[in-house]
Amino acid sequence: MKRIFLIIGILLFLIVLSLVIYHYFHEFAGYEIYGGEATFSLIRETGNLVDILKQHDAGEIYEILIFDEQNKTIIIQEENLADFQVKRGVRGFFLSDLLTNTRLIDVKRIVIQTNNSHFGVYHLSYTEELSFYPIYDLIKEMIYYQGSEGASYFYGSYNPSDEVFTVPIEADSILFVYSSGEEEWRIVDSPENFSVYQELIFSYSPDQQERKLLKAIWEKPPLLSALDMNAKLKQAVGEKPTLAIFIDGLGYKLWNYAEEMGYTNSFPEMLILPMRSVFPPKTIYNYYAFGTGDLLPDNLSERKEIFADLFFSGVNGVIIEGEMQIFFSPYEQILHTKQAHYDNIDVRIFNSALEVLNDYDFVFIHFHDIDNNGHRFGPYSSEVLEAIQRTGNFITELKNRWKGSFFIFSDHGMHCHYEEDQKNCSGAHYTAQAEDIIAIFSDISEDIYQGVLDEKQ
Repeated sequence: MKRIFLIIGILLFLIVLSLVIYHYFHEFAGYEIYGGEATFSLIRETGNLVDILKQHDAGEIYEILIFDEQNKTIIIQEENLADFQVKRGVRGFFLSDLLTNTRLIDVKRIVIQTNNSHFGVYHLSYTEELSFYPIYDLIKEMIYYQGSEGASYFYGSYNPSDEVFTVPIEADSILFVYSSGEEEWRIVDSPENFSVYQELIFSYSPDQQERKLLKAIWEKPPLLSALDMNAKLKQAVGEKPTLAIFIDGLGYKLWNYAEEMGYTNSFPEMLILPMRSVFPPKTIYNYYAFGTGDLLPDNLSERKEIFADLFFSGVNGVIIEGEMQIFFSPYEQILHTKQAHYDNIDVRIFNSALEVLNDYDFVFIHFHDIDNNGHRFGPYSSEVLEAIQRTGNFITELKNRWKGSFFIFSDHGMHCHYEEDQKNCSGAHYTAQAEDIIAIFSDISEDIYQGVLDEKQ
């Protein structure tokens, strides 16, 4: 009998020990943080809420919503965040106050209200921006309030099957753009109204490992994407020498404005088409798309060298860059050091291009002047318009000297961003609004160049 009790005691000890080991060493799925530009999946940090949110660069916080797996939620204002902490339990992560009272079990998602007014979903149609849906405000409206704990927080519940908002749609198919850069086509059963639920806003990536935040619902989007440029360039180089001119920061909206103001006459005769930028519409993500045809991996070890396929297929090429190499490439990259902080480096980029233009079958030129001035003075400033005019002069001269395929394209546009104490705007580009996410493309190769001229005449 004593042996039986001993065995039972040992088994109970092993069970308790295994639970303790599980508790301290098991990798829980984690919770999510959304707000502003921040989109973080599989967060496993514990500690004070303020420290966790600072660690993930959530920006200036006004208020947060915290959801758990049981569809319960708590609303905490910024001044009370330090009173709460996330801890790890046997089942997952839970929220408690400083008195160690458990407030939420199995924390699932933290949604942040920040000073970033672009945290939401844009509704676009071709090149126009139709509406904007602020995610934080709309989700907050879905909460069924049940009470409060003094002034510290409010608590309630929500129904995840309730629609967050409804989009009036005219097309029979729409394109979803996600924070990961992925795009997804969806057939619309009822074109008049399309209902958006939380499971669409906070979607899983194809491998089911990370969340991707819905950034845009796009009707009749431009057919060409930045991801298509790599294949276009490879096809062109296979047929004849190819010159590719990458104009940083010249969005479709900005091009149309400059054209109206008379600052695009310096460009050669050409047909400008809108092109979808990779999200987020920033140089690093779209440059990588141009050079590889892929989305930029987060893991550095998974990143490819740009234009490696062309190099290893025997194409003689060169990349003419600004002051630094953005990505590795087997091709030589000609760099140019700025002589002053706001030096117009494009002049030297242009001169370098003239020197080597006829020595290669593939020449890739990256102009920076428009983007640099846009960030400093704002996208619709006189400085930007003058930079567009200068760039047009460079491109016209290059076109006159080049025999072969000739492409012009950009990576993104930009919008006017005002700080609280700013009278004049500076340029920014990180949203899915039309100004940021629609770039330009033009093919003025020899075989179609005369056709464009005839069409315009």
